[in-house]
Parts: sequence; structure tokens; C-alpha cells
Amino acid sequence: MQNTYPEFDGSQVCAQTEPDLWFPTSDRQTGRLAKTLCLTCPWLEPCFDYALRNDVVGIWGGKTERERSNIRKKRKIKPEPLYLDTLFAPSARSKVAVGRYNEAVDEVLND
Repeated sequence: MQNTYPEFDGSQVCAQTEPDLWFPTSDRQTGRLAKTLCLTCPWLEPCFDYALRNDVVGIWGGKTERERSNIRKKRKIKPEPLYLDTLFAPSARSKVAVGRYNEAVDEVLND
């Protein structure tokens, strides 16, 4: 399993689709679609490994945050906190994560 951010090359499915798909809120259909698309991606395993070892949001490696949490409990894995410097890796996925993070910060500050 890896703790370092996978060096995606843009061929992964998430880099070629609408970013909101990977961060579903309450729409179960959206989550199912994203998870199904993950299963077709050649980056599934390194993506899942990274998400399991790190505290990331959204669907990664075909699993939701809750599913990864349950797997961590069973395997007794404590996730590493996600530091902002890992979000600035040169990939489409990191740009989406930074955008989501910034939106969440804005929302908290504006409430």
C-alpha cells in the first residue's frame, strides 16, 4: 500500500469526467455511477491503496469514505491526515480536491 500520491497521467477515468461525480452528496445514483466507472480504470488499485492509507474525501478506488472507513477498521489501519502539499501534485484529481477543499472553507467562513 502506498502513502504517496499516485502519479496519475491523465488516463484515469476520474480525470476525464465531471469532477462532481466523484464527490456525491446524497444522490446514490451518482455514487454508484462513479464506483462503476472506477472498476474500469487501470488506476483502481493504486488509487484505492492511497485512499485507504490517507484521509481523503470522495470516491477513490471504487469506494466511498464510509466504505474505506469500514475497511480500515477491519484491517486496523489508521489513515494519515491529508496535508495540503499532497493536494498540489500535478494531476486532475488533486485539482478537484483543492477546489472542493476551498469550497468547504469558503462555506464555513461565510456561515
